[in-house]
Amino acid sequence: MRAVCRISVNNTKWCTGVLLNTPDLTPEPYILTVAHCIGSQNEASKSIFYFNYESPECDGPDGSINHSISGSQLIATGDTLGDNLNRDSLDFSLVKLTVTPPDSFSVFLAGWNRDTTAASQTASIHHPHGDVKKISFDYDKPVTSYHTPNYYPDYVDFSHWRIIQWDLATTEMGSSGAPLFDQNKRVVGILTGGEARCVSSVDDYYTKIDYAWDYYTSPLKHLKTWLDPTNSGVIAIDGRDFINSAEDYQQEQVQIYPNPGSGRYLINPGQPFQGTILINVFSLAGEIIFTDKILHPGLYELNLNNHTPGLYIVRLIFPDRIYTAKIILQP
Repeated sequence: MRAVCRISVNNTKWCTGVLLNTPDLTPEPYILTVAHCIGSQNEASKSIFYFNYESPECDGPDGSINHSISGSQLIATGDTLGDNLNRDSLDFSLVKLTVTPPDSFSVFLAGWNRDTTAASQTASIHHPHGDVKKISFDYDKPVTSYHTPNYYPDYVDFSHWRIIQWDLATTEMGSSGAPLFDQNKRVVGILTGGEARCVSSVDDYYTKIDYAWDYYTSPLKHLKTWLDPTNSGVIAIDGRDFINSAEDYQQEQVQIYPNPGSGRYLINPGQPFQGTILINVFSLAGEIIFTDKILHPGLYELNLNNHTPGLYIVRLIFPDRIYTAKIILQP
């Protein structure tokens, strides 16, 4: 629940989002929500994200709104409805917060699962009508939905998990973007919409993580490049505390500089090591563009002069750990 946040979009609509984990050691404050909530850079920049907005008990007092962050950057979206050449669409958006949540927020990075197998049971945590955090349960497997001319005709066929009926509680307006968790507490979908409401808890549709992952090939239209920057191929990962992730990263003594750089970088592996260190450099598309080994302690020079300016991922594989960092290659 510490990964789920309430979203106010330009003071005109309420939605829900979830912080997601990545398999590398440099987690980014990525929020997954739906494109019909945040579908443009303008909406992303004018959104406010409220963490820990919850009540200590059912029908209790409202939670505090002090744990909030204003503004984000739209990283990727499956919304293609404005493109006449691509009439199908996926209702998801990935944004990056302008500010990393401070330790005092005690937020969590939710795990996710992009397997095509349906979960045995599910739960969804959300902010209906912008209200304090709620939870809904379905003790049955979700089913793969297809779309008809009368219901979400523009979305990609078979791209949603359908909750036929909630066994406990429901969702409402404002719950859009809420994560659907499987029995292992991993996100398998996000709420596009449906017919569920307080008086009738039936038919909710969640965009599948599997489809959002790489249905579209462009990094601007899928999750793969951003949630698995080293192209590890992982299918599912567990969640983890954001605080612990940040502290582990800060305690590393590895240094890569200058960053940004113009082609030549110095790598200081830090403490003495036994054996060798394997270096891999990845493009954002997941392609390995450089590989080498560090055989001796001391500074290592990484030369990327012959590569296109942009963002790259450096991965150092020590005998006992893996270190990952992002570097910027300037023109």
